[in-house]
Amino acid sequence: MEPRVGRLTLTIPDAPEGASIRVNQRPVPVAALGIAIPVMPGPVSIIIEAAGFEPEERHTEVAAGREATVGVVLRRRAATEGYTEVGTLTRPVGPARPMAPRASGPSRSLAWIGVGVGAAGFVGFAAFYALANGRYDDLGARCVGGCTSVTQSEVDEGRTFQTLTNISLGVGIAGAAAAVTLFVIGRPSEAPPVTVSVGSRSVSVGGSF
Repeated sequence: MEPRVGRLTLTIPDAPEGASIRVNQRPVPVAALGIAIPVMPGPVSIIIEAAGFEPEERHTEVAAGREATVGVVLRRRAATEGYTEVGTLTRPVGPARPMAPRASGPSRSLAWIGVGVGAAGFVGFAAFYALANGRYDDLGARCVGGCTSVTQSEVDEGRTFQTLTNISLGVGIAGAAAAVTLFVIGRPSEAPPVTVSVGSRSVSVGGSF
């Protein structure tokens, strides 16, 4: 008597072309998404990998003669490399005075601008990361058993939060790199110290440059 098998329907909204999908180590083409495919009864492992996205892994149980549905929402990988280092800012040097030579290079007070920019970037990163993570967790929870209740606008909103997260992280890293560079190569400031204030929606920098 021929053994009965189970069936699995896998859904991935906006699955990218070239995504690697394996069900119990068996490759599954993107074209087969949304279609019930036969699987052996028992535990079923699902592994999804795609360029630019975090790898996803799911596990479920399919009984003989039964059908299960698994929905997965891919999360974009956070970009932490490839940012351009901010160039050095220089202060115009006045006419020579009949005194000891003046140290060359930018003032260290300019480094506080980089501190303010970096702080604003990391604050934005934390806020948008929380929004993006909350959105994808919500979509993932609602997709268990099918993604019929998920709208395209909700998926697009999650992607927007992820993009803003990446941009904020880049600004934070660039600002921190500029601040460290100016502190290392800059000359001691002769002007009043620069003040940096970071608010919930703004960053202000004061002082003389």
